[in-house]
Amino acid sequence: MKLSKIILTFGCTAIVLSACKVQNAPGAYIPAEGKAPAKEVLTEKPKEVPQPQQAVVAEPQPVQTVEPVVETTPTPPAPVEKEVTRAEVFSVVEGESENELKNYHVVIGSFKNQDNAKRLQARMRPEYKPVIVINEQGMYRVLLVSFDDYASAKQKIAAIHDQFGDAWVLVQKK
Repeated sequence: MKLSKIILTFGCTAIVLSACKVQNAPGAYIPAEGKAPAKEVLTEKPKEVPQPQQAVVAEPQPVQTVEPVVETTPTPPAPVEKEVTRAEVFSVVEGESENELKNYHVVIGSFKNQDNAKRLQARMRPEYKPVIVINEQGMYRVLLVSFDDYASAKQKIAAIHDQFGDAWVLVQKK
């Protein structure tokens, strides 16, 4: 039984090897038209005989000096003061007193919803007497204080900047 397996294996191997024919393909390079592909001649390279190793002496390299890099933290630019002043036509909301209103008003909130404006107004009392006005577009403005001159209004904005960073000056348009 072992002999029959060996013969069968040998026979199959012989058939497979004889049936495979390697074509004469040019490989990765296609020959130019009209020219036959070049035949490669393989020659066996002579075996290299190892040579005794010689000590390699490195030539001294010139010393380069490197200047240390000093990292500096860039100075942040000075904050740019936003100059926001608007002129609008507005009227005092019903129930508000316009006695305290002057020419330049410091606005600390602007809302589409009157309830939001009233909540901010209540939060600022009793320290201030904020007034709610409404403009022609239906926006409710919470005026913290009013001044006769622009410089005083700007000073107040600078003083409340930490609490109201986006406060601005409103002037009544006539």
